Amino acid sequence: MSNVAFRERTPVSNIEMFGFTKDENVKTIPLNNLAKTVRVEGKSGRTLQTRPVQSWSLIASIIAMLSEHGINYKENSIYISKKNSFPRINDEDKSLGYNREVCPINKWEFDKVIGSITLPNLGDDLVSSKIAFSFYDKGISVAFGTNVHVCSNFSILGNENIIRTFTQNGVPGHSWESIESILDKWLRNIDQKMNIEMTIMQRMIDRQISDESVIDHVIGDLYKKAIKQAYFKGNDAPFDTHGMSYFVQEVIKQNKEKETPGNVWDLYNWGTAIMKPGIIDLASITESSKMFADYLCLEFGIEREDLFTEAEIVE
Repeated sequence: MSNVAFRERTPVSNIEMFGFTKDENVKTIPLNNLAKTVRVEGKSGRTLQTRPVQSWSLIASIIAMLSEHGINYKENSIYISKKNSFPRINDEDKSLGYNREVCPINKWEFDKVIGSITLPNLGDDLVSSKIAFSFYDKGISVAFGTNVHVCSNFSILGNENIIRTFTQNGVPGHSWESIESILDKWLRNIDQKMNIEMTIMQRMIDRQISDESVIDHVIGDLYKKAIKQAYFKGNDAPFDTHGMSYFVQEVIKQNKEKETPGNVWDLYNWGTAIMKPGIIDLASITESSKMFADYLCLEFGIEREDLFTEAEIVE
């Protein structure tokens, strides 16, 4: 059969297409399209230990649990990375002109997917609650935090607010069943978790930064951590060297607009402002947000342990 005959029998116009343009490094995708894509699996179709469910099943499970608990939610954009997206095509597909710029959606494999779900009824005029999820080569992670209304920055301030299927900085991963159980516990204690986040946020707001040299010290310390991570096998840092460049630019811009350095919450938001798809690696966003909050609370002596120990958990 000739390629011409094959094209006539399979009209491209009847197939739902997807692709990346030359300048697109990150793209959004609807959940119903994501569910049509190629499964991410190991050899011989084996289930990956750290990714026992597919990205669309992960999202659907979170949504189902929110509905079960009667929690109002708003689905936000789902992001995929061009570098980690692959059209699984054969010679016949190539003869039709399919490639990374245009290819049927059901022939794509997306190896890095992140997104979030906002819980708009939990919070105040400044922030609302948010659940974020990541699906990438390390595995699956689910995080609870807050969404800052004015800038959509994602903040993770509390303790143990990220659960993963993989080990991170010495913290062991969980099975998928365990993640579902922990997420269920989060949702049963959602008001308390949100109160803890907002209390930490208020403590960060109350801690004023009176001298710009303090911010210079933070930048220098974070740069050192980024260099250790990049070149000396150091622990994961809040920012990599690429991210630090964007962070310093954000600090300089903010300092031009403010008469005083502000407070720790301001500084934290200058950092989370660059933790967005298209600026830093997709999979780093939730981890970086949490590590930066941990760093600032330790650096400025902002107490959190009292909130964690006093919390009454509904089992």
